[in-house]
Amino acid sequence: GATDSLVCVDGNKVKRLNSNYEWEDITGSFSVSGTNVTLTSCRQKLFVWDGVGQSDGGCLIYDGTTMSSGKKCPKAKFSVSYKSRQVCSGVPGQPYRVYFSRTANPVAFTITNSVTPQDDEILPNNAAEVPGATVFEDPKNSSCAFCIDINKEDGEAVTGLGFFQDAIIIFKEHSIWQGLFNEAGEFGVSRITNAYGCIAHGSICTVENDCYFLSQDGIYVLGNEPNYYTAIRTNQLSARVVGIMNRINYSARDGIRSIYHENKYIISLPLDESDVCNYMVTYDKRFYAWSIWSVPASGMAIYLDGSGKQQLAFTSSLNTNLCRFVQNQYNDNGEPIEAYWRSRAFHGMKIDYTKLWKIFRPIFKGIKGSVTISYYDENGEFDASDDYQINTTSRGGLGTDFVGGDTLGWSVASEATASGTGSASRKDHHTANSNNSKIFNIYIGRESRTFTFQVENNKVDENFALLGFIIQYETKDFNVFDGSMTYLNGNSGLFS
Repeated sequence: GATDSLVCVDGNKVKRLNSNYEWEDITGSFSVSGTNVTLTSCRQKLFVWDGVGQSDGGCLIYDGTTMSSGKKCPKAKFSVSYKSRQVCSGVPGQPYRVYFSRTANPVAFTITNSVTPQDDEILPNNAAEVPGATVFEDPKNSSCAFCIDINKEDGEAVTGLGFFQDAIIIFKEHSIWQGLFNEAGEFGVSRITNAYGCIAHGSICTVENDCYFLSQDGIYVLGNEPNYYTAIRTNQLSARVVGIMNRINYSARDGIRSIYHENKYIISLPLDESDVCNYMVTYDKRFYAWSIWSVPASGMAIYLDGSGKQQLAFTSSLNTNLCRFVQNQYNDNGEPIEAYWRSRAFHGMKIDYTKLWKIFRPIFKGIKGSVTISYYDENGEFDASDDYQINTTSRGGLGTDFVGGDTLGWSVASEATASGTGSASRKDHHTANSNNSKIFNIYIGRESRTFTFQVENNKVDENFALLGFIIQYETKDFNVFDGSMTYLNGNSGLFS
């Protein structure tokens, strides 16, 4: 921020953490009115935006010593620093508009009334164009303040601002735009996509060379298309945790906050019916893995400790505590994110025939952990076999990985009973290869018309993928009533 102190908003007061590790009010008779506040550092000043503003300005400005009112600023909800300017949006009365401060002067978003507009340029020279501002002055140079409306015709407000490489990314709820200054200093805007956008400015985060954000249907990443560095791609990251994304309380989205720290994109979300953030959801770029932490964080900040090392602090949304993550004293063993995949109902092309389902052979690409497999017939679930272990094993060596039996992976014999008692026996043949794949041979022994299975991930600290499966069965002849165990010729089936 503006100083080496941590700054937060407590109720309607802006406070700083002093050298005695005590919170104290920053001098000045100012109060914050908005329910969701964003803080932005720009050129050694800290800006407090609440979307409401003061009686004589649109925000609060802290220079490390005193607090003042942003008399030349709009009453925006959020802002970012971009190319020696401050850029803000979310202004009541001008929802489509993005405001740019003067170059190297982030406190000035207005110009004098005497400036003559050029073409369709929008000049921030009166209170109607810049709600919240009370002072309008001469720009004194060519790099003056200006503003631009982003596709006003679509009727959607600007919901967030972010970055990708040299461009500023402007988000609406159902579209994404990029803006760049050309060689003449003119600012141009172009559309990236009209398929989806961002629902919360606080979810936007620069993650290495990409930009992460929360859309209507989950978390997306915006970055370059591989091998096509002039094209920008957008991919969904959270498809595997769609259950968590569906729990977000949309009405409390303005309170969402995110940060990137120690290879993790951390986003604080209001889940279920909570009107404040009550969980942290993390995405670890090293393992492409999701975790959920039951941590109620309303704001997060990275700061340098006395040794110069980065630390992560957050304020609690449930109490007045300031908390800090201590390295090597926390881990990702939080609440597991439950996910499952259920197959279709297999009937061997003969729905009217009863089958004896004999062997089920799932093939896993296993890294570590265990898996729950459940089985269903046309009457519902009949068995659940739990804790099939998929432990990391690496044996290596020519002849075992490329030529020998280990090429086929790990073979495990097991048995599932119709009584629902789960796995009765299991034999490990220890033929794992360096790819850590496993093939389970599971005896089913179930008579039914259909067979369905479900693979479930409901434990902590596991990672695996289902590569495929094989089901072996025998079809029974329903025309011979006194020989229920009589089988047709060519009566075996094998499919995947």
